[in-house]
Amino acid sequence: MDTPPRAFADDDDVGGYGKTPEPRRQRLENLERKVELLCREKGSLVRKLDADTKRFDSTLKAKMTESEEMRASLSKSQRDLERCKAEGEGMREELDMYAVVAQQKALLALSQEQLQVVELEHRLVLAEQQRVMRDHKIALFHAREAELLSELEERDERIVELEASLSHARTSAKAHIASSAKSASSDLARALDDNAKLSARVDELQGTAASLKAKEKELAKAVTEKEKLLGQVQKLEASVEVWKGKEKEVRAQLDERMTEEESRDGSSDKEIRALKAQLRAAKTDLDAKEGECVDLQEEMATLKEKSKERERELKMKLKEAAAASEQVTSLQEEVDALKLSQKKASADAHRAKVALMEASASVGPEERKKTASPVRAAKVVKEKIRKAATAEPESEAETIPKKTKRTHGSPTAKLTKKASKSAPASEDEAESLPAASPKIRKAPRPSKVVIPKSLPLGESSILNRFAKPAVPVIKRKSIVSDKAPKITVTPADEDVEPDADESAGDKSIGPEKKKKRKLLVNKPAFKWDPILESGSGVIPSTFSPMKPPGAIGSIPRVAFPTSSSSRSLSRI
Repeated sequence: MDTPPRAFADDDDVGGYGKTPEPRRQRLENLERKVELLCREKGSLVRKLDADTKRFDSTLKAKMTESEEMRASLSKSQRDLERCKAEGEGMREELDMYAVVAQQKALLALSQEQLQVVELEHRLVLAEQQRVMRDHKIALFHAREAELLSELEERDERIVELEASLSHARTSAKAHIASSAKSASSDLARALDDNAKLSARVDELQGTAASLKAKEKELAKAVTEKEKLLGQVQKLEASVEVWKGKEKEVRAQLDERMTEEESRDGSSDKEIRALKAQLRAAKTDLDAKEGECVDLQEEMATLKEKSKERERELKMKLKEAAAASEQVTSLQEEVDALKLSQKKASADAHRAKVALMEASASVGPEERKKTASPVRAAKVVKEKIRKAATAEPESEAETIPKKTKRTHGSPTAKLTKKASKSAPASEDEAESLPAASPKIRKAPRPSKVVIPKSLPLGESSILNRFAKPAVPVIKRKSIVSDKAPKITVTPADEDVEPDADESAGDKSIGPEKKKKRKLLVNKPAFKWDPILESGSGVIPSTFSPMKPPGAIGSIPRVAFPTSSSSRSLSRI
């Protein structure tokens, strides 16, 4: 008896080696029990057959004795013999007719059974074809799932690379950081809501998967019942064949008896009646077995219809499971995207916190009180001068400004004096200085210097020194005493336009005293190119793959994104 086809090929292999599942073990144990029962029935039938043979032998001996007695009384019953011969001929003709009819019935039943077997085989072939198609579709689904998983892994690697490239980006400004933190918090709340919805959806899908498993168990039970019924049908067919064999044996015995009677020229009515009774009993048993076969065939038809309905339901459930798995994959992709956005938002918030902590830790409380307003004013002046210098067209020739005399009444000294007076102001007042800063005028251009297209490195560095006038302010302590006014030195090119009252008061001031001399700072031996000296920090920001919004210059870089791509990344 063939075992039923398994639905999934991957369920049998556990850990790389084959393992017999529990339903198959139970099936094997049931089959072994059935074999034991059949062996017992076989033994009982053999014993019964031996008893029947012994009984028939005893009856045969008795008949032989009776035949001997009948031989003695043969002379007396010759007249009865002629009459019995005539009756025997009539009975023989009737028996021949009965034999022909029984043979025709047996042939008809055999042909019907053969037709039913052919139909069953055809249905089994169709069921096997449907199973193979279903397994093929499941294999295609698994292959597609593996491809999607590989694509997801590739996308995850790509996302990791993008995160690694984005990790080198710098924060832009405090306002932008605050807005990004707020948006990150809102995105986090949305992501949590979406995660809750996704978890609910996953629970629903798990419920559907449990119902599918229950349906599969019911189908397995139906298949086992079908196999049991097939076994019963086979048993009944075997019993029918046994009864046919017995009928043939009885017919052979009857023929032998008839031949013996013909040889002896006579037979008894009792033997004929007994043989007729045996033939009738065999016919009744055969009819009962045929009725049982018909009932079992009807049960088989009903079970087949039920199995077909269950297969249809399972197919629908499999389709729903496939759609649910697709929804799960899409939901997993959405979850991954939400997790990535959550990670980015948390990273942005962490960077904002780190930047704020670094900005607060870089300047001490005493230095904030002393140098809050002058440094901010100088930074504002530097920023405006840098913007004015970069706004000039490239076609315009570069100029070298004149050296200004360092007098006590210079505008830069007045600016530093005003800055030192406003030093004790708070940070809020210092932040309001850029709005009230003095107007800036460009340095005069006394002479034009024509720069050739190709210059040596030394000359180009000297010219670049004047192309970018923004030099960081250097703070020094006074040597004379703490009471002396603090003076910050700015470059000679950074001239600030003084007010009308201050310019009128500068004329009456005499030469500078020796004790209140300025501390001049030597210019650095090397300066960055004005395009490179555009960001904050030791390394120019143009070397970074992300360009801050306030940076200038466009140096072509290999393996770095362009300005448009960097802006799109900064938006992200």
